[in-house]
Amino acid sequence: MGTWFSQRQAAMYKGIPDNQLLGGAPFGFGPAGSFYGKPGVYSSQTKNFAPRLGIAWSPTDRTSIRAGAGMYYQNFGTFRFAAPTTIRENWYIGRIDYKITQNGNHTLFFRGTGVDQHDVPNTATGTPFLPGRPPQQTILNLAKGFAVGYTSLWGPRVVNSFSYGLTRDSIGVGGDSNEPWVMMRDLDQDISYSFGHTAPVHNIVDTVDWVKGSHNFQFGTNILLSRLNNYDYGANFSDVLTNADWIKEGGFANKNDGFNPACIAQGFSNCTTADTLPGVDPGDTHSYDFPLAALIGLESEVDGVYNYKIGSQGGTTIAPNAPIVRHWSVDNYNIFFQDTWKARRNLSITYGLNYQ
Repeated sequence: MGTWFSQRQAAMYKGIPDNQLLGGAPFGFGPAGSFYGKPGVYSSQTKNFAPRLGIAWSPTDRTSIRAGAGMYYQNFGTFRFAAPTTIRENWYIGRIDYKITQNGNHTLFFRGTGVDQHDVPNTATGTPFLPGRPPQQTILNLAKGFAVGYTSLWGPRVVNSFSYGLTRDSIGVGGDSNEPWVMMRDLDQDISYSFGHTAPVHNIVDTVDWVKGSHNFQFGTNILLSRLNNYDYGANFSDVLTNADWIKEGGFANKNDGFNPACIAQGFSNCTTADTLPGVDPGDTHSYDFPLAALIGLESEVDGVYNYKIGSQGGTTIAPNAPIVRHWSVDNYNIFFQDTWKARRNLSITYGLNYQ
């Protein structure tokens, strides 16, 4: 009649971290065309003006000051809000030992561990893009592992130990999008794609110990089978970027371009009749160029992404926007023999062979 012993432990945690997020977004007056500029003929000061008002900016003219009061806003700005997220972390540990025979010559054991963890990245993507929304990315960890073994004594001189173990790493990062996007440079956007992997590793070990006279023989095998399976939904999307730096003139502000508000005053030729406004501060051209490129929908930069699946018959194109799936495998086989010979009372000689 056999006897058994078991033990199980579990640890659970659930929390709501108090995060804060500082995000960039277009302000309400961004479509109006507000931007920081410097008046070319009034003074060398840097001012903010809105061309849609139809009023030339003058730092001393009360009419223009009253007309524009409360209406001069930045195109881009930042805002801060509380971004609480919920995480769950559960760990499980268990073991079983079983005596097949009362004298303990034949025993079985089991060891197991597991993780059930729902977390978020410790970055901006681990927080909501806007208040009240879920995190942009979540992390799911379902790693687990176990080992079973059988130990047998075949008489006073022979012991056999066999074990099998499986360790399976499983991590997935869940995004909130599976669509291609037009991205606006310098503007935060909620674009996160899913990716992850599973990595099962099988381990088989069998060892025999045999004591014969002054020799202690050991021989057996150790087999390790490793697999890695990856998937990535974000590695096969082409994208478009509203990038003012990629147009012919390398931007709008202070360039030979019709969107340069001071094109005529600066002596350029590719101007319009409306380009009689003060110029943009040379130290802040990005605050003008990038919002304007996004406002007019200027798709100046296109990044094409192409993936191929390579096989024995050649390569085939993977459909755009489909997940990229990869499989790797490594097999290790090990056979060994060893003898420890007690040649004398004070002399032991160990030798053996190992093939891997």
